[in-house]
Amino acid sequence: MVGLVTEAKTPLFLPVPSAMLVGVSADAQASLGPMLGSLAVLKVGHIAGACERMLATWPLVLIVGGRNKEADLQTLRATALDISADVIVLADYPDPAKLHEAILAGVKKASRLR
Repeated sequence: MVGLVTEAKTPLFLPVPSAMLVGVSADAQASLGPMLGSLAVLKVGHIAGACERMLATWPLVLIVGGRNKEADLQTLRATALDISADVIVLADYPDPAKLHEAILAGVKKASRLR
């Protein structure tokens, strides 16, 4: 029979491993480049845009720059939790070595949860 489906399977969504930079300055982006390795980099100007886009792109980590309201960060974290992504706020990591460790740990954690 033409058009008969014998097995109905839901296709799996396999996103490209990526990091989303949210409101990160150009200077900070330049320093983050080597830390992100082979991850694709998605750039978003603000948290609302990140919450919308991450549901389609499923980044492993979200790196947040700038000054943000705590309520906005909570919204971002809740949405990231839905897709098993890790949120890293640049202001929490003044030491580049600790930031790099946090990024690696976030990528590993998100990869394991998915």
